[in-house]
Amino acid sequence: MKCKAWFGITLAGLVSAMIVQAETVDVVEAVVAETSAEFAVDYFSAYVWRGQVCNSAAVVQPAIAVEMPFGLALGAWGNMDATKKNNLAGKFNEVDLSAFYALPIESLVSVELGIVNYLYPYNDEQTTEEDGEVVVEAADETTEISAIVSFDVLLNPTIELVRDVDDCGGFYGSVGIGHSLALTDQLSLDLAASIGWADKKYNEFYFGNDNDGFNDLSLSIGSSYEVMENVSVGATVAYSYLLDCDVRDAAEEAFGYKDHLYGGLNLTYDF
Repeated sequence: MKCKAWFGITLAGLVSAMIVQAETVDVVEAVVAETSAEFAVDYFSAYVWRGQVCNSAAVVQPAIAVEMPFGLALGAWGNMDATKKNNLAGKFNEVDLSAFYALPIESLVSVELGIVNYLYPYNDEQTTEEDGEVVVEAADETTEISAIVSFDVLLNPTIELVRDVDDCGGFYGSVGIGHSLALTDQLSLDLAASIGWADKKYNEFYFGNDNDGFNDLSLSIGSSYEVMENVSVGATVAYSYLLDCDVRDAAEEAFGYKDHLYGGLNLTYDF
């Protein structure tokens, strides 16, 4: 009787384990089926970010974005200098790691919450102690959290609010619009514009100016051509202009530029 009872318990355990394993496989297959990814490589004549001309020479900017079920998206983006202007040719001087969550809202309004960690591998600082020892501090990094509200109406307006929770502790916000016009089945024309605002802490950290106000105006026009299924190429021309006079003067002193016209090429692969 004991052997029969033990056999029954073992058999039930094996059946339960098989059921759990089968359900786990089904869940994994469902997640994989609903997951998509995009890999892109941009080649720009300059690296401009929120009105700051971080590099006025050519750069290569690869990126990968993965969209998963339940509104979760993960991404990685990098900036590699393509010239010797900053003595970092062929090296990634910035890597951004991001995670975003889209709230389950079914309407004309969508809300996305995100976090981005900015890594600067070559922004380390070297100091010499009194005893002659050379000390190299860790490379810079900072983290931002954000909320993005998008409207599925004419011109697709978006509102973004960013809070730096690490280095500067400041706020940056922007309002943008964009429109994509299909010229043919494969070719599209893309227009976009945005205006940014920043508080005192943000401006003081990035520009050395302790005033808040409207910062940058960004305009861009681009085109995208679908070469084959899941593969497209494109070109973009953009212009960035700093609006606040004090910020413009501070940016010119810090970066050597207060506005910039630049352009680039793009390759995208969806899988």
